[in-house]
Amino acid sequence: SAGNLLEIVGRGPDDLPVQDIDVRLDTTEPVFDVLPGERAGPPNGLMAVAGASNITGGDPRIDGFFCPTFTTSEEGRVVAMALRPGLPIDVTIGDRFGSHTHEETVVLGPTERRRLQFRLQERPRTVRGRVRGPDGRPAEGACVRPGRGPRGRGTTIPVDRNGMFEIAGVLAREIDLRVELRGCAPFQAKRLPLPRGDEPLEIDL
Repeated sequence: SAGNLLEIVGRGPDDLPVQDIDVRLDTTEPVFDVLPGERAGPPNGLMAVAGASNITGGDPRIDGFFCPTFTTSEEGRVVAMALRPGLPIDVTIGDRFGSHTHEETVVLGPTERRRLQFRLQERPRTVRGRVRGPDGRPAEGACVRPGRGPRGRGTTIPVDRNGMFEIAGVLAREIDLRVELRGCAPFQAKRLPLPRGDEPLEIDL
């Protein structure tokens, strides 16, 4: 049997592919009928996410659910193969910081091929920020830890010599943020509103 396949394709408002968007599969049982090991992707340059390096949360059970999270490729695609037939899978699409833009439940047959398309109302953006230490000078060497998403919680972003940092792939309007610098009390905020446009996020330790 060739098995089944779920292709998820995302485009922005300009009809161009969107890269680095999270695709999360939530189920009450293991998602994959047989967990494949490392293998080449399917034809036409599509990305085989099953067993690939961009899986997070796919093996251990999280809060009683099996929740692998993948990211779209440069072509805006994720391809999941060998999904368990007949198992309802909740597909959630959004950024790594907790902003969801599409939710849908799919159930595949043993050899079914399905294409799920989504379109973002706005393209992911890069949020710039500036960190100053207690002396008001740039906090070079600080670490910025954004949260609220399954991958966001594991992300660490360094602050450069000018105190600047960048958070890429953001759809969310607010974010959980922790900033750490040796010798200083950490900065921590829940649901911190993010600036629009090119205005940097200002953080004082």
